[in-house]
Parts: sequence; structure tokens; C-alpha cells
Amino acid sequence: MKSILKVLVLGLLATGCATDPVKKDVAGDGLPVWISQPCLNQPVEALCAVAESDFAATDVEAAKTDAETACKNKLADQLQAQVGRLTELSRTAMKDLGKGKVYGERSVKDINQNFQEISLRGLRYTEYFYYPDRVAPKKLWVRAVVTVDTNKFSQDMMAAMTEEAAADKLEIKHEEAMLRFEAVRKQYLDEKAAKAP
Repeated sequence: MKSILKVLVLGLLATGCATDPVKKDVAGDGLPVWISQPCLNQPVEALCAVAESDFAATDVEAAKTDAETACKNKLADQLQAQVGRLTELSRTAMKDLGKGKVYGERSVKDINQNFQEISLRGLRYTEYFYYPDRVAPKKLWVRAVVTVDTNKFSQDMMAAMTEEAAADKLEIKHEEAMLRFEAVRKQYLDEKAAKAP
């Protein structure tokens, strides 16, 4: 059962931004390419966000804070959506076949919350761009990146669900659980493919 859960969770969490070896310099509009491609040259596990601020002309530090806050909020939303969708799909698959209860529901909720908080602590602001220049900027862009440790998350989730299921004496039928997990994995990957640019 543990191997099934590990395959499911690792498969579902294989998300992030693709990294194409494109030149990182400037696009045709004079702006850095990372403004339109936030995950450019970042690891596959990374979630990325770019935000801008118009405050730079009056207060550069306020502009930085404004753009950084917007980036952090965007990354929090991405992380919540990624983990939330996995949880939603998993709940339908992880039901005890004898009592109709959800397998490890309390543990999954706690782990999701902790995972999101810990992941956001690793957020870093990797790039700043001042337009038209740093001396007299009118606008400022910031790129933020957070690397998601999906392997640790899947291990924690699997261990907690198994422990809670055992404590609640839930019954999991191996063959049916495997079919459910495969259906969930396919649904998640189909949704991800449909949203891909």
C-alpha cells in the first residue's frame, strides 16, 4: 500500500515550470525574458512569479516591497492550488471500502498546511529590473522563486495517512485502491496538460 501511495503522490506532484535553455537577456521590447517567462532557467520543481510596481519613480524601496509582496502572494496561491488539487483528487480515491470514511483525511489537511508554510520560507527574490534604468526608474519588476520538495511531502503524506488509517482501523482493498489511484493520477495529469501553454 505504501508503494502505491508513493507512486500516486510523486506522480501528482511532478509539477513546476519547465526550463528551456533560452537566452536570459532581453526580449524585443527591451525587458528581460524572465518577466514573461518567470521559470526561465529554474529547476523543474520550482514555482515562480513575477510582479511589477509603479512606485519606483517616487520610492524605490516601497516599489521593491510592493512587488515582493505581490510575488509572495502569487506563489502562495500557486502552492495552495497545487496541494489543494492533489488533496481534492486523493480524497475521492482514498476511501475506506468498509466504512466509507476518507483514508487519512485529518493528517493530509495538517500536512498540507505545514508543507505550504515551510515551502514559502524558502522563497527567494532572484531578479530585479528597473525601467528605464536604475538611476531614475519609473517601474520595477521582481522575480521570486520557491523550490518545492515534493519527495519529502509525498513521504510525509504517505506515512501520516497510513498511520491514521491504522489507528482508525480502516480497510483498504489493494486492487481497488490501485485502480482508484491510477484514475486520480490520470485525471490530474490530463488537467495539467490541458492548462499547459
